[in-house]
Amino acid sequence: MAKQAPRRLVDLGRLALLAAIVFLIRDAHEEFLAKQAAQRQPLTLEQAKGFFPTAHSFIVEDGILQVFDAEKNILGRLAQTAPQSDDEQPSPQSDVSGIVRRDSRFAVFTR
Repeated sequence: MAKQAPRRLVDLGRLALLAAIVFLIRDAHEEFLAKQAAQRQPLTLEQAKGFFPTAHSFIVEDGILQVFDAEKNILGRLAQTAPQSDDEQPSPQSDVSGIVRRDSRFAVFTR
């Protein structure tokens, strides 16, 4: 019985250390996400015109632009897929169904 008390203290210490590590990782991740959100610039009509030359207006819904022409016909949707730090890394064009063009920051969907 006397030998079990130190063993339980060691186990309890390990558990406390594990809990502290998990807490620190979670805290660091929340800080990282806050910094990412602060760096992200809102999508603009000029960015949409790069994909939809006849874009006239847009509505932002859940961070996704719904792009319209002058007659209020929907041209498609534009979503930001990566932070600004990825600007320097071009990615190849995608042939995935529904995606017209994809670069390192945007996915464009048409009707």
